[in-house]
Amino acid sequence: MNLRTRFLVGYTYLFLLLLVTAGSAVLGSQRLGEDIDRIVALNAMNVHRSMQMLEALERHDSAMLTHLLGVQGALEQVHLYEERFADLAALGLAETGSDEEAVILAGIAELFTRYQHERALAFERSVSVGEILSPEGELNALFRRLKGEVHQLLDLYHEQTIAIGQHTHASSRQQLMLLGFLVALALLSLGVLTRLMQEHFLGRLAEAAHVVGAIASGDRRRRIPAVKNDELGALSRLLNQALDNQIELEETVQGRLNQQRQLLLGVLPEISQHVALLGLDGEPVATHCSERFLERLEPVAAWIRSEGRAALHERPLLTTVEETFSMPGRPTLHVKLLIAPPARPVGWLVVSRARGRQETTASVQAAPLPTAQEAPAPLTGRGAATTPQPG
Repeated sequence: MNLRTRFLVGYTYLFLLLLVTAGSAVLGSQRLGEDIDRIVALNAMNVHRSMQMLEALERHDSAMLTHLLGVQGALEQVHLYEERFADLAALGLAETGSDEEAVILAGIAELFTRYQHERALAFERSVSVGEILSPEGELNALFRRLKGEVHQLLDLYHEQTIAIGQHTHASSRQQLMLLGFLVALALLSLGVLTRLMQEHFLGRLAEAAHVVGAIASGDRRRRIPAVKNDELGALSRLLNQALDNQIELEETVQGRLNQQRQLLLGVLPEISQHVALLGLDGEPVATHCSERFLERLEPVAAWIRSEGRAALHERPLLTTVEETFSMPGRPTLHVKLLIAPPARPVGWLVVSRARGRQETTASVQAAPLPTAQEAPAPLTGRGAATTPQPG
């Protein structure tokens, strides 16, 4: 698996994990909120209906007392509040949400039916008002039990409200635990991905930089480890191959330079007994001379670096530069600029020649450029190759 695929898989996993975390938080909060709203709305409606039932009972009791006192039209109010109470009880029984609530509502409906029956019998027997209103009477006892059942229903709704709060707290805690687990998993995954990145990418880059620094410092035999078949491994192998090719090329060039120097050393004795080939900067390239002759090359090299360089820039395009150096009691040194076709200066040739008279001054003269057949072959490389010559 290459690095690109590894990074893609790792960050895709991390992205999906964060997406699942955020989605779980949003969906859990939304579901919890909807459940709370639904349960609270239902409980509030039940409480409101129970309060209306209590109100209907109280108004029914007041209307009943008014009827017993002989007020005209009070009986219609009694029947009106009885019907309202019966409708509220039937509606609560139809929309009940628990078995306990259904049992209480069924008991309320049964008690209300018995209350209506006992009240009708009391009216048929023409029972006195005092007996009907007596706390020990059957009718008054049924009414108190009916009100007690409605209060019990209100207590049930109050307990349900408390249970809703506890359920909400438990659900919120579970949701937070789930979110905490997902966040911890995401952080752990991020740490693992960071560790893998350090091991498989950043660490290998640091090692490659260390090896490249060592190579730049001169340790040409160091190589970058290429143990994995990924992009960094392929790059390491290519760099190692390039370094091997460069060393091989340098060895080949060095071998050719040594061969050309040996050729120069073989050709120089044919030119003169004491001869030297200097570069354009005055450094010896190849010599065939004695130690005393080498000492005489120092002023020649100084002239090449100063006046010879100026003469080289001022000369016409198709001319060469020549110069002679003479000292009393020593052979004259003849210096000549070597030009490779078409008109490229390549170095200076210094030849020792014995002359009849000794010259005390140096002269510079221009000579025609040699033809392609007469011009020496171009010289390459740098560094002096010397063949000792007896003085």
